[in-house]
Amino acid sequence: HPEAGVVGPAMLWAREAACLLRGDAEELISACDNGNLPQMSCRDIKDYWVGSHVKRKKLYHLGSKHWFLSYGLNITWRLKPLTRWLWKRGILRKPLVFMVKDDHEMIRTIKHGAEKLNVDNVPGGASAFRSELMRQVGLLEPAFSPWGYEDCEFAVRSLRAGYKNYITCDAWLLHGTDLRHHERNKTWKQFNRARINLIFLRKIFKNPLVRIPLVAELIIWTLISHYGYDRKDKTMPGFSLTRAGVRGLWAGITTPISSNKELVRMAQEARGSAYDLAVDDLPAAVHEPEGERALI
Repeated sequence: HPEAGVVGPAMLWAREAACLLRGDAEELISACDNGNLPQMSCRDIKDYWVGSHVKRKKLYHLGSKHWFLSYGLNITWRLKPLTRWLWKRGILRKPLVFMVKDDHEMIRTIKHGAEKLNVDNVPGGASAFRSELMRQVGLLEPAFSPWGYEDCEFAVRSLRAGYKNYITCDAWLLHGTDLRHHERNKTWKQFNRARINLIFLRKIFKNPLVRIPLVAELIIWTLISHYGYDRKDKTMPGFSLTRAGVRGLWAGITTPISSNKELVRMAQEARGSAYDLAVDDLPAAVHEPEGERALI
């Protein structure tokens, strides 16, 4: 569609797909990690999810409704449980909802056969977009490497260029199909989370009157969010996570970032290259006769 900017699939935890295969979750993840991908279609996954009354927490990602609340403000993630508690007791009319998987109405539209959802950003790692969009808004920001928020920042550039981003409800992706999601060091994840948050704020908000308060809020939450002991691992002092977060903030400040004009120039210089031709020919390259192969 000419209005479409970035398009992505719905994402389900791979452990939940083990129920679809009537198998053990650990065996499924181990098989995927070894390259033995199970054969299942997107339609199988969607029918299983729609018909099994799967709880929202088993969905990994369906995109975000409001990118600023999801990625610009950190305090919203702390207010979310409080507003839900107040909503259950009738004090609020509705809880704070900025992720699609928490929105009952949008979930209901999928179960009633919606083909797509209009979102601010789509789940990362599985974005589809025209090479023309990349030439218009620029390449993905390399400063986010190795992972985190590069997809969100690119989706925001797509919105600002006048496009609409969508989740297609007929494409399903399984998240967590390899062992690296279980082996990532917790302190490194905290370091990277603080780093990419700060880089995101530097990229998106050019006005210092907006950027400085948001950076200050990020620093405060990084300092106080892991005091004492970590809730999930009582043997790891939370102060080590705070130190990792501080190092991540410093890395986010000192990491060089590219201007949007520079990213656009790099994308236009790639026109006609092998990479550009591969992107343009992608639909034909991945064509399946049935059109039902799951993205795993």
